[in-house]
Amino acid sequence: REKQHDSVEKQPLHQQRDENIISCDIIIAGGSTAALAAAFSAADEGPDLAVCLIEPTTWAGGQLTSSLVTAIDFGKKNRKLSCLPKLFANYLMEEGYPQVNPGKCWVSTFCYEAQEIMQKFIEPQIMKRKNLLVFYETVVSSVDVSGNKIMKVNAIARKPVSDMHLKMQY
Repeated sequence: REKQHDSVEKQPLHQQRDENIISCDIIIAGGSTAALAAAFSAADEGPDLAVCLIEPTTWAGGQLTSSLVTAIDFGKKNRKLSCLPKLFANYLMEEGYPQVNPGKCWVSTFCYEAQEIMQKFIEPQIMKRKNLLVFYETVVSSVDVSGNKIMKVNAIARKPVSDMHLKMQY
């Protein structure tokens, strides 16, 4: 190990200007809901392991945070809390599911605003796992392999090319 994970602060890779090498025991590359769940599970199962989630966007969550007002289509059987991941089921119960529909939409039995689930569920879950590092706006650029063993994962922190923003009337 070239650097112990407990000395790396929880911040995006592009903010760690003086660090070029981060040592991770487990690397999860991808910005999906499944990747986030895998990162939570790995961090919980191996509290002494450094778990790194490489997230290509500015916030984690995949389908959970992919729209302004997100509606998860549980399907008939998956509307039972017992069929959902325990962490997410607990969050839904805290929000009043199934009696409450926080996003007030008609396309699903449970809608919510992406920013709200980030603040109430995803960010607190990330922060409580001291061994989980999330590298926002970062993508895998290459993987060095020796035989059947991954030796190194190279990642690139994306940076905006300018401060130009598009605006449109709503």
